[in-house]
Amino acid sequence: MKADGTLFVSVSVQVSGCKSNPDEASLENKSVGPVKCEMRNVLFICSANKLRSPTAEHVFASWPGVETDSAGLSNDASVVLSSEQLEWADVIFVMEKAHRAKLSGKYRRYLNGQRVICLDIPDDYGFMDPTLVRLLESKAGSFLR
Repeated sequence: MKADGTLFVSVSVQVSGCKSNPDEASLENKSVGPVKCEMRNVLFICSANKLRSPTAEHVFASWPGVETDSAGLSNDASVVLSSEQLEWADVIFVMEKAHRAKLSGKYRRYLNGQRVICLDIPDDYGFMDPTLVRLLESKAGSFLR
C-alpha cells in the first residue's frame, strides 16, 4: 500500500471497482499487471458502538476497496466517536435519523462535506444477527459496490 492509500496488486481476474493502468482496460480474462484500487474509508456510527455499528464494521471489512471503522455517539460507547475518525472517513453511515442530527449538531466542524447516509436501522438486533447483516448488506452495500 502506498502512502496515499492506494493499493497495487497483480491480478488476472475481474476486479470490481478497480481500473488498470494505463489504458483502464477490462480485467476479465486478461492479465494486465498492476491495478490501482482506490480504498474508501467507511465509518459506521450508532449510539453505543456495541451492536449495529460493530456488526457493520465487521461485515464490510472484507469487501474489496473498503476500509472500515465504527464508533458510538454516547459518552459511554465502547468506542466514542472522535474528530480523527470523522476526518479519516470518506463516507459515514448512521443507523438512525437521530444519529445524523446529533452528529451534525455536535461534530459539524469536522464533517467537511463528507457524505452522511442514514440507514434507518432500529436498535432491535444483536451483534452479527443474521437479519441485521442482511439489512446492512442491502442498505449500505449498494453505496459500497
